[in-house]
Amino acid sequence: MKIINKILCLCVVIASFNSCDDYDGTDQIADNRPTATATTTPLVLVEGEAGQMVTITIDKPTTADSEFRVELVSDSALDELDSDLEHIDSFDSPANGFQAIIPALQTSVTFEISALQDNISEGVENKTLRIVANRGQFASVVNDAITIPVTITSVSNFTMTFGWDNGPVNLFGTDYDVCANTDMDIYLATAAGFDIANPWPNEIGLFDAATGACPEQIVLTEGQLADGDYIIFTDLYENGFAGFGSTTSFAVTASFAKEDLLSAEIVQDASQAFNADSAAASFNGVVAKLNINAGIYTLSDYNDVVIASGRSSRSTVERPAYITTHKNSL
Repeated sequence: MKIINKILCLCVVIASFNSCDDYDGTDQIADNRPTATATTTPLVLVEGEAGQMVTITIDKPTTADSEFRVELVSDSALDELDSDLEHIDSFDSPANGFQAIIPALQTSVTFEISALQDNISEGVENKTLRIVANRGQFASVVNDAITIPVTITSVSNFTMTFGWDNGPVNLFGTDYDVCANTDMDIYLATAAGFDIANPWPNEIGLFDAATGACPEQIVLTEGQLADGDYIIFTDLYENGFAGFGSTTSFAVTASFAKEDLLSAEIVQDASQAFNADSAAASFNGVVAKLNINAGIYTLSDYNDVVIASGRSSRSTVERPAYITTHKNSL
């Protein structure tokens, strides 16, 4: 009996030594952090148009919010992109960005990324969007960062803005706001056979600036108008000052802009302009003339003096020969 007990004790001691030899001194604790993945389909964006959706997903929910930073690689600011996410300007490194949050107990967040219209001729830009976990976050990101290729295409909009607020109009010692008491409409017409005494047969009808706004605006996208000659003319739809004898000019100041390729201002010739005493719809007046030829936009005043000319944005860009401001004498 004593021999058996000694043998059992010896086995216990040996087993204890073997157990110590197998232990490597490291606690075996499982990594239960959620891992984030995201949409990696390349984003193809057009400046000023609707964006595309991106989704960040974690593989398991947590009891706390999971926060991520969305940023442009190698850009110091996100001034080229927009999003429905919160824009954060105070990230330490490497760039500022948008903040995406997956709420506690949820596993995904979806947001939109779009390209801002910056009116700069950049052609096609190739960028990279990066998604990383905010510092101190429990969630991790696959390979530390998710990258998404982004292609941004510039849209060469041609913007025409028309204002006629040369007031105020003073009646009987009191000043009155021009915009609040008038409604000027601006129309675009083909030039061939155009007659200002009856412009309506030539009026295009698709690009009217007849909204009741002051100023009014027409925005043309690339290729919306075919090559040719066009007339921009006015129609005084309402005038609350008519009949009171004021001669305050309602000559339209037209501002034209096409990215950084063309910029001009034309003030309507006095012979074509309404004034505060003009009856509504009593006549029409020419503001400016537009020629489009193979992507080159040329603006002229009522007297056919060329004011500005510039090429539309293409893969190769030609700067305008000149950019100027012109005002007809009133």
